[in-house]
Amino acid sequence: MLKLTIACVAPIVVMTASLSGCFDFGTACTEEARASVQVTLLDDLGNFPNGVSVTMQQQGQDEEPCSDFGTGGQVVCGYEVEGEITVRASAPGYGPAEETVVVGRTDDGCHVVTEQVTLVLPAYDGN
Repeated sequence: MLKLTIACVAPIVVMTASLSGCFDFGTACTEEARASVQVTLLDDLGNFPNGVSVTMQQQGQDEEPCSDFGTGGQVVCGYEVEGEITVRASAPGYGPAEETVVVGRTDDGCHVVTEQVTLVLPAYDGN
């Protein structure tokens, strides 16, 4: 009985293994989350403004803060969020800045394609 069971299972395993190369079982995606928008923040003199606040708003959604601040005035807004996204920045003593981008997906559909944005906050001249 044991030999019969093995003989019946072995052809199924071999057949399954040989057919697995014939069908597309999908793309194996990596698990890391990729940034939707990477923002560089500068004032009109090329410096990182102090006290800056950055938000993002996906089309049709509520505005939310971007809180992943890196070094050198870099901020990440959203991870794996696609579509039309508006990024806004403001800081005390500066005028606001904003830009809208469209974040797409990679050809394999696994991740977003990170959009790079530079926002320049103009200093108030006191008037």
